[in-house]
Amino acid sequence: MDSGAVGVVDLTTKAAIRMKSKHDSVRTLISQETSDSASLMNYIRQVCGSVKFIPDRPRELVSGGYDTALLHFDYHEGKILSTRKIPPYEAVGGIGLSPPFVTSIAISLTGIIAAGTADGRLLIGCGGYKAPQGKSGKKKRSRKWEGLSEDKEVITKKAEGPFVALSFDGSGVLTASTLLGVMSRYQVFVDDDEGSVVITKLWQDETQSVKKVNTLVVDEKRVVVGGLTAGGKGVIEIWNKDVNYEIYGLPTAIPP
Repeated sequence: MDSGAVGVVDLTTKAAIRMKSKHDSVRTLISQETSDSASLMNYIRQVCGSVKFIPDRPRELVSGGYDTALLHFDYHEGKILSTRKIPPYEAVGGIGLSPPFVTSIAISLTGIIAAGTADGRLLIGCGGYKAPQGKSGKKKRSRKWEGLSEDKEVITKKAEGPFVALSFDGSGVLTASTLLGVMSRYQVFVDDDEGSVVITKLWQDETQSVKKVNTLVVDEKRVVVGGLTAGGKGVIEIWNKDVNYEIYGLPTAIPP
């Protein structure tokens, strides 16, 4: 919500539950030009931009906001269980660019969280990772999800614009898109024994008709991207996630 509040709605009873805590307000300086002068205005934003349920933990969710924070809730009790404040990115020369507003979140079936920021970084948190059944190194579901633990995360610069859409597929591959349609797919490998995380880019390309991305979804075969054309009309593109588009050409957009 634009108020920074986080809540859930029970679709059976239509009852709304609001969390006891919310994302903090953010004060931003904006230049305002008048006929004879230019001045700076204080603009206060208090936005919760993304909310995701945590798989296999039916009482818990994570939200991300413009206060650069990730909040982990027990939504039955409405209380915060853990938090993570994303630090600013320092470019060459020590000058930061866009603030690390949290603009998108995804959580894999194995408990890995990915958060995209307005300054083009990805946070991959593996503290809540649970190896799939049948694989070596598997562990039982812990009493506490520690996906926001700083000790088990990687924060890496991957784009020049904000990440506005993220989605894990069933195999744990992360698909990400920036606002202007730079799409990438990453394999996230967790070595539980060594405590290391490896992020490998599988492919990267740009959307064709979607000029401003709003969302994306991934299934077993496809990546579906939705957004706006240059003229402001709604459009979607359907990509085969395993095709090398440098060889076979780019997909065709489909009007909604």
